[in-house]
Amino acid sequence: MKVKIYGKENCKFCQKAKELALDNGCQLEYVDIKEHDITVDELCNICGDEVSTVPQIFINGVYHPGGYTGFRDYIESLKSEDVNLGDIEL
Repeated sequence: MKVKIYGKENCKFCQKAKELALDNGCQLEYVDIKEHDITVDELCNICGDEVSTVPQIFINGVYHPGGYTGFRDYIESLKSEDVNLGDIEL
């Protein structure tokens, strides 16, 4: 499963999302919005939704609203079904 996370330094939920992805064998791409000068308007455009917080997470190229908590719940639901997360593709 490919996971792309838009986040920023010193965000505990961004860090937790990155750790969750890596701990579950996901291919991770992390984009620091400050480092890449991504504005709130640009992030909204990328997500196709109004957003005001990070992390913003895409799974296999599809925006997955809910931030860290939604991502954690999604991972847990897959694990409860004995899905190998590294094999999930669109």
